[in-house]
Amino acid sequence: MTRCLLSLMIVFAALSVSAKGKVPAEKDMAGYLFAYFTGNNNNKEEEAIRFALSDNGFDYKALNGNRPVIKSSLISETGGVRDPHILRGPDNCFYMVVTDMVSARGWDSNRGMVLLKSCDLVNWTHSAINIQKKYSGQENLKRVWAPQTIYDPKAKKFLIYWSMQHGNGPDIIYYAYANKDFTDIEGTPKPFFVPQDGKSCIDGDIVYKDGIYHLFYKTEGHGNGIKVATTKDLTSGKWTEYPDYKQQTKEAVEGAGTFKLIGEDRYILMYDVYMKKGYDFTESVDLQNFKNVERPVTMNFHPRHGTVIPVTEDELKRLRQKWGDAENGIADASVCSPDGKLRVDVKTNGGTPVYNVSYNGVVMLEDSPLGIVADYGDFSKDLRMIARHDNEWHKTYVNERIKKSSVKFDANSLTCEFKNPKGDKVGIEFVVSDNDVAFRYNLAKPKETGAARIMAEKTGFHIPSYATAFLTPQSDAMIAWKRTKPSYEEEYIIDAPLDTRSQYGHGFTFPGLFRIGDKGWVLLSETGVDRNYCGSRLTDRKDGVYSIAFPMPEENNGNGTSEPAFALPGSTPWRTVTVGADLAPIVETTAPWNTVEPRYESKHTYNPNKGTWSWIVWQDNSINKKDIKKFIDLAGAMGYPYTLIDNYWDRTIGRDGIIELMEYGKDKGVTPLLWYSSSGYWNDIEQSPINIMDNPITRKREMDWLQSIGVKGIKVDFFGGDKQETMRLYEDILSDADDHGLMVIFHGCTLPRGWERMYPNYVGSEAVLASENMVFNQHFCDKEAENATLHPFIRNTVGAMEYGGTFLNKRLHRTNAEGNYRRTSDAFQLALATIYQSPAQNFALTPNNLEDASPHALEYMRSVPTKWDETRYVAGYPGQYAVIARKSGGKWYVAGINARKEPVSLELNLDFIQSGEAVVYSDGEGDALLKNTVSLKNGKKSGIRYAVTIPSEKGFVIVK
Repeated sequence: MTRCLLSLMIVFAALSVSAKGKVPAEKDMAGYLFAYFTGNNNNKEEEAIRFALSDNGFDYKALNGNRPVIKSSLISETGGVRDPHILRGPDNCFYMVVTDMVSARGWDSNRGMVLLKSCDLVNWTHSAINIQKKYSGQENLKRVWAPQTIYDPKAKKFLIYWSMQHGNGPDIIYYAYANKDFTDIEGTPKPFFVPQDGKSCIDGDIVYKDGIYHLFYKTEGHGNGIKVATTKDLTSGKWTEYPDYKQQTKEAVEGAGTFKLIGEDRYILMYDVYMKKGYDFTESVDLQNFKNVERPVTMNFHPRHGTVIPVTEDELKRLRQKWGDAENGIADASVCSPDGKLRVDVKTNGGTPVYNVSYNGVVMLEDSPLGIVADYGDFSKDLRMIARHDNEWHKTYVNERIKKSSVKFDANSLTCEFKNPKGDKVGIEFVVSDNDVAFRYNLAKPKETGAARIMAEKTGFHIPSYATAFLTPQSDAMIAWKRTKPSYEEEYIIDAPLDTRSQYGHGFTFPGLFRIGDKGWVLLSETGVDRNYCGSRLTDRKDGVYSIAFPMPEENNGNGTSEPAFALPGSTPWRTVTVGADLAPIVETTAPWNTVEPRYESKHTYNPNKGTWSWIVWQDNSINKKDIKKFIDLAGAMGYPYTLIDNYWDRTIGRDGIIELMEYGKDKGVTPLLWYSSSGYWNDIEQSPINIMDNPITRKREMDWLQSIGVKGIKVDFFGGDKQETMRLYEDILSDADDHGLMVIFHGCTLPRGWERMYPNYVGSEAVLASENMVFNQHFCDKEAENATLHPFIRNTVGAMEYGGTFLNKRLHRTNAEGNYRRTSDAFQLALATIYQSPAQNFALTPNNLEDASPHALEYMRSVPTKWDETRYVAGYPGQYAVIARKSGGKWYVAGINARKEPVSLELNLDFIQSGEAVVYSDGEGDALLKNTVSLKNGKKSGIRYAVTIPSEKGFVIVK
């Protein structure tokens, strides 16, 4: 299992005075460790290693709430392990062997074992060995059961012994020696013990006493009891067998485990009374004559076949610190990224769960509160951590609609299970990859409760006080155009002190970016929001903490509750924390998609791509057949497969007119996409079509028509809220649209939260102060460069941003002779087509651009992709400048823009690009757009470096 950084190792070293080295004397032993499993139901993780502790050898309390201490799926081939045997070696390390088996697949289904080693009882290495795969001639091997190990001082090696059955023959105990690292077995397995009667024997357990090895074994299938055989030479094959059974019960038993009581001459023989779900302890002084122990044996769990070893006080302390105990629970827990740099620590502070996040030993989030309050229980205070569950995530997925088409995701996970005074439980699950943390709350189903309403979430983010913030405020509800806000269309605060209050007093929307001084960056967001929860936001900072807030009651004209509800068992969405020493992990993060899964499979294949959009510059008056045909012609000339027909088309063009336009576009390879309002009853929107998408009956009828005439996608606008009922509407629109082969773009909407992976026909969202505002107000033209250098580090990091950008008009008006002035250059606008990521891009080109725009600009806009295989941060600072690289096919596009008042000079590290000739689009004198060929070469002492100076409000693109 992955270890954390050196700081964690120092902690363990301080606790490990009896770690690897000299074996402690018996007088130094202070208690007992019991390793066991609990049953045959692997779905409930019963076939997994568990630990319990005892101070006296008779009264045992489970660690980790009787949950596994090592997840079977991480160490085994089958996904389950049984029969753990643990041994202290002469090097004072611990050696454990287990059966690699899931019993539900059949008692003859397993072929191997797992070897584990630890020098602190906490961190274990593991190796799975499949006997049938490892050795030839094992075709008729049926099963490999109950391995154990003992150190052979004669061979100076660990001898592993286990039972195997071949064909219809008896179970025989075999042996082989482990290699030096205890990761494999050496040589060919040989018979170790075969009873004189030739019948089956399993569950061997060896105790060495007074120069004699005592082998306890089960007579499998003939008596089902425990006998003993002895020898003075482990591998001689010369055994003395004793005919009597050693168990002190008439019931069938198995799984003998023998240990010596500390400071006494008594030995305990324990065994699994498996038909009665009991576990008996007997005692002996000579390992031949046994009697039931005279005192009660207590356990707060029901074990199956396991073993007990003595441990020191330091080892007890270390085990309890890691996995807690029944009385005190677990004090704290931690999990690190696979590379060991990112760490999350979890603990309780006066009954309140808290966490912190550090990177390379630097605290990026200070102790921050955790917890939720459900209608049936409070999981934010008076909690006790009762168990921890460690796991690993390994998966790959492909998605052409995000910034990276193929993702390999590896992470370590930690679930901390907490119990409140009523006995109700919540699990807080953390998934930690190399630069990302995702966490959520998992609620179990109490006996009489089937649903939960989440009244409040106490999750907070304690950003260090010296940090600065890049945030957008949450607006008032039911304000602005036709009372459609909030819609994630507010202006940023940039590099602001943390005590800066939000503009409207409602906090800030996700995502939020923070510069942690010169230590690095933190990006906060959420993902996995669907119909089962609401969208959340950050409160204003209070007592040093930004907290999770639910939607305002006034949103959606007061319709729907602010508090989400879901069926039990159930989970909240994931909160995500992306951390980096620089901005590369922020720009390149795939955190929004790593922990979510598709909500449905599609039978359709979608092609989100480039399109023209008449409304963005020509506005409402362009929604007529004549003008739309011009934009269809423009799309055809540019090689774009789509054109977007915006609001009022049902009035100004009509359905027959839409059919006519569909036919007109066929010859040019262009298909119209149609605009809809999301509703009419929670805002004052008049732009039509309205009152269709919110009603499942009219929505499906409309989509039937769209499908029948060949429409490939829709844009749905004006939502105005984050309540759960609105999230359900988003999902319902997407699901019904997929039934009809329709892609969906959302505008006037919430932030997408993992939706590219969750919904196969989702292709983009606005959720940003987008290009239309530049048409409405010169202020936003003046601010374009600054805003454009924010989005690749904030909004566009977490989801597709359908901005509607790349103007080639100098004046943002139909005539290109009046209206607002574009302050940025043509090269700047070309760069935006690469810097802004969305698989569907409706560009702000107009028909006149075919005549008045630079041929170089048109060439680039014809060729630029909208789907990317890879994304790289190259250089930048939010609000000042940005250089982002994206790869499509075998071609890289490196785009840069500058919002500073003065030029910015950079030496770009382009080591990810192969040397050779590249095309550069840049600004010349006046309004000229230049296209040049340059040679990218490796330096004598470095890789490819490219020096560039970007003038104010200008840009460049390199294509290689």
